[in-house]
Amino acid sequence: MDGANPAGRKQLAGAPEDLINWSASRRRRIEDALEALTDQYVRTTATCPATAVAGQVAGAGSGR
Repeated sequence: MDGANPAGRKQLAGAPEDLINWSASRRRRIEDALEALTDQYVRTTATCPATAVAGQVAGAGSGR
């Protein structure tokens, strides 16, 4: 790692900016999907998921 860039993200030396941006936007999409799946779980079960269940919900959203 060569440190943080001006946006505060860590990056590998020589990694293309478009790869870094793709990775960051992918992470945001995953986080958004996890939030939507968690909301659906809460509506369906009327309970908040435990940490282990939240991981299972995240796995379900990825098609695994």
